[in-house]
Amino acid sequence: RGSAQKTAARQVPEPPPATVVVERGRPCNDDNPAQRCNTTAQPSDDCSAESCGFVRLTLGNWRQAATCTLSGNGGTGDLSGQFELGNGAHDLRAYWGGGGRVTAECSWGRILGGGQSASGSVEWPQ
Repeated sequence: RGSAQKTAARQVPEPPPATVVVERGRPCNDDNPAQRCNTTAQPSDDCSAESCGFVRLTLGNWRQAATCTLSGNGGTGDLSGQFELGNGAHDLRAYWGGGGRVTAECSWGRILGGGQSASGSVEWPQ
C-alpha cells in the first residue's frame, strides 16, 4: 500500500494597508494674540482667515514610524518640515487656512523592500 500525504498551503492574509487621514485640528488666528498660528518671525506666513487651524494627521496600520511631509495649494499657512509619526492622531505645528487642499505623504523604508507608503488630503474650508 502507498503512503498518503496531505499538504496544505497556509495563506497568510495581507495586512491592511497603511492609512493617512488629514484634518483641520485646533483653530488658530494670527489676528488674535491668544490663538497665534505663526510662531516664527515671518509675517508672510501669518494666517488670519476664519478657517485657519493646525493640521491633524491620523495614521493607521503602520508597522513602524513614518516620515510625513505636507503640501498645500489654494490657501495660506506654513506646512514646512518633516514629521516622524507613529499610529494614532497627531496635532502638528503646521497650520493652514483660506481654502484649498492640504496633502500629507508618509512613508518609511523602501517600498520594494517591505516599507510602506500612503497619502491623504483634505479640502480646507474657506
